[in-house]
Amino acid sequence: MVSHKRLIDATANVFEKGLGLGVGDNEIPSAMLQGLKNDVYLFSALKTHAQLEEVSRLLLDENGKIKPFQQFANDVSKIRENYNQNYLEAEYNFAVNSAQMAAKWAAFEENKGRYNLQYRTAGDEKVRESHAVLANITLPLDDVFWKQYFPPNGWRCRCTVVEVSKSNYEESNSADAINKGSYATTQIAADGKNRLEIFRFNPGMDKVVFPPTHPYHKLQNAQSIASKVDSQELRYAILRKTTKGGKVLVHDLVNKTGGDYNDVLKSCDHFANKGETTLVLPKFHATKNNSLYEKVYGDLRNTPYWGKCPDMKIGEYFYEHEGFKSKNPKNALRNMLNRGLKQSSRVIIEDTGLTKKYLLTNIISRVNQGQIIDEVWVKKGNKVTLVYKNTEAQ
Repeated sequence: MVSHKRLIDATANVFEKGLGLGVGDNEIPSAMLQGLKNDVYLFSALKTHAQLEEVSRLLLDENGKIKPFQQFANDVSKIRENYNQNYLEAEYNFAVNSAQMAAKWAAFEENKGRYNLQYRTAGDEKVRESHAVLANITLPLDDVFWKQYFPPNGWRCRCTVVEVSKSNYEESNSADAINKGSYATTQIAADGKNRLEIFRFNPGMDKVVFPPTHPYHKLQNAQSIASKVDSQELRYAILRKTTKGGKVLVHDLVNKTGGDYNDVLKSCDHFANKGETTLVLPKFHATKNNSLYEKVYGDLRNTPYWGKCPDMKIGEYFYEHEGFKSKNPKNALRNMLNRGLKQSSRVIIEDTGLTKKYLLTNIISRVNQGQIIDEVWVKKGNKVTLVYKNTEAQ
């Protein structure tokens, strides 16, 4: 999973742009927005898995022998073109439309009971016949029809839904509307499966961008991948991105009113500006929320810090930020290192005014006494400076 993360992130970035374009300036509930972001990342992970699975099957020829490199490379290039150009374009457009319709659903829910909803097509010669039959279906927001046949109802679907006055438009027959919806989302393939059934969902109601029953979800190990993604990546909201490709992500359980939250963000900004992906982490007890702790801090297992909650993760490593106010800078340094090194071997401490020579002497003395120290950084305002690094640490 980790080795494929760059490809997943690159794919997710494309869909996140579509999500942002679709939502636009509309204000939607935070739970819905987070759900849409979660689904974008999950879909990107599953899409990456599907692509790599297909690539792995190309390694052998029909006789079970490894293909010559050039033949393999040519076959892989076709896969890449499909997944990263042909499929990606259709999926991006779907993400834009789906996010737009989710935002509309959120607005419709605020006016529930005041209006009916009416299905509209683009009204031109490009409208597919199967979608044309849905035009002008008019039903209340809580009608079961909208649960499965709210647009988009297919790749490159341009249909939409609008609010209409109950007095100006006659309400449609729900059963008849559902039959038309079924017709619009039915295309039986040679294997007897309905290829369009995956579009029977409501992005706003389900809080997802892509079809929950998309074939990517049915691949071998898809459930395991979904579990891994859901356990960690999906609980982070991107606070900001940098021009060098770095990110600052904040877990949804982080206490943003905590005393050192802003200092942790400044530390993350420093590393994000150098291209690193940084995570601001939550605080909770391992014994109280063991499964959630495992998901966030699982990499600490079999280390002295299992059960601890460092403040942040920068790239592959956990870091702890410490600040301690005292009129005695040496006392402040001692307290910050004592507390910080209980959480991680990599610490970022606030500036005490002590010289680098004094800091190094203190740190090396601790190392000689057997204390595990891999990195010590000093933060002064928005600037973070490396003071000590264990060159043997991986």
